[in-house]
Amino acid sequence: MENYDKEKETNTSIKKINIYCEIGFVLGIFSFFFSGFFIVPLLAVAFSSVGLITFRNTRHKDKWKAYWGIFLGILLALTNFV
Repeated sequence: MENYDKEKETNTSIKKINIYCEIGFVLGIFSFFFSGFFIVPLLAVAFSSVGLITFRNTRHKDKWKAYWGIFLGILLALTNFV
């Protein structure tokens, strides 16, 4: 039983925030205010995409932030063309 308890303790690690997902989400929100600068929505898409590529379910949390960063970045980049 002692071995089982040790394995259980080591598998219960705290999930961390994926910094690329977080930066992409924040840039997606900033795109509302700085959408005149075309680079901000593109950076939101870029950072969120890197966040999704490097995301691991066993280590990271808040995957939804990357999806929203991509969505907001694309949406606001397209509104610059109109």
